[in-house]
Amino acid sequence: MTDVQRNEFRTKQNALRTSPRNRWLVGKPHPAVRIDDRAWGTGPDALHVRVYTPPPGPRKPGLVVCFHGGGFVAGVPAQTDWHSSGVAALTPAVVVSVDYRLAPEYPFPAALEDSWAATLKAIELADGLGADPRHLAIMGDSAGGNIAAVIAARARDHSIELAKQVLIYPACDLTEDLTSYPSASENAHAPILSTAYVQDVATLYAGTADRTQPEMSPMRIPDAGGLAPALVQTAQYDPLRDQGRAYADLLLAAGIEVTLSNYRTVHAFIGIPGIARPAKKARREVIDELRRAFN
Repeated sequence: MTDVQRNEFRTKQNALRTSPRNRWLVGKPHPAVRIDDRAWGTGPDALHVRVYTPPPGPRKPGLVVCFHGGGFVAGVPAQTDWHSSGVAALTPAVVVSVDYRLAPEYPFPAALEDSWAATLKAIELADGLGADPRHLAIMGDSAGGNIAAVIAARARDHSIELAKQVLIYPACDLTEDLTSYPSASENAHAPILSTAYVQDVATLYAGTADRTQPEMSPMRIPDAGGLAPALVQTAQYDPLRDQGRAYADLLLAAGIEVTLSNYRTVHAFIGIPGIARPAKKARREVIDELRRAFN
């Protein structure tokens, strides 16, 4: 795509994902949750986030930092308002969803660095957000699942304790091996996401960087010991399905507690509850897992 075509594509995709007319497809935000778009800082270095605040309750809510999907090249936090607001209300937790920079204008590691900086800032500002940073989790879907897995490793390396990492159909291997997983050929032309598209966005995100480095491909992490307990959710008709399974196996081999759930649906199901029936069950599982982790 040209720059103009790419911007038109993003505009149309974001309009589809966030338009009130499409709430039947993408779900309605939880009515009890306050949603605010905020900028932490000023100028080009400002961090942009969407904050979901639950209603007051008997105890201080936890803190969940979230990273949206979109193949590193598209997407906005609002595309999963239904999911993020539901997690906020029913866990309860303050959910901070990061509006990170996108490739190819901003290739690796821009999205990752934005996400890491926003995670640290959310922890720093937790009290002002009304959240308890001692109950901290991260969550991401698709490309955001990739970022969440890397943030979990950084948190471990910086002695930041996470109660949970929630990885929803994560892209865990952006190397040339991404086509070697059985699901990549089985679901090469699946609805929503094709294997060719995964290859394309991996190339755009990587730019000139080495795709085998663990901060781009978490499957290459040399030591998974000490990572946070994980919930990994995959979709049966998704070329990324077996990447999620493989990453769950890698964590299990390192002695990490993992819940692996596979839903008989397509990629991106968490953002289209109007047509993906398993979305509600998957969100319920996320909430239950976070509740247990925070308690």
